Amino acid sequence: MHASDGDASSPNNAVTYRLASGARDKFTVDPDTGVVSVAPGASLDPDLAPGGQPVRSYHLELAAVDGAVGASRLSGATAVNVTVIDVNNKSPSFVGLRAGGGGGEQIRVAEDASPGHFLTK
Repeated sequence: MHASDGDASSPNNAVTYRLASGARDKFTVDPDTGVVSVAPGASLDPDLAPGGQPVRSYHLELAAVDGAVGASRLSGATAVNVTVIDVNNKSPSFVGLRAGGGGGEQIRVAEDASPGHFLTK
């Protein structure tokens, strides 16, 4: 997020950012830069939502406040919607391979495996 203040003098032209409402346990806002991040330790995985109901979207209200004091202090707010399409938390795998005429062999592949990585003989 970015906001600006037209005041020419400090501290009135200094802008501080904050999360005004919504999902404070999931997101943080850097007070100096306005960068919105996933909170440390928070999970956005819809499959792990409490109560078994997948949560795929979050509505946040972000505020920017200037550096004035008292009645001169001004602020602005904006709405941000975060939609989670998918969380990359499941490694790809091959099931039911027939290696050397054997039975159903299962091979797991690390999600960061490089192209051409050898899987099995």
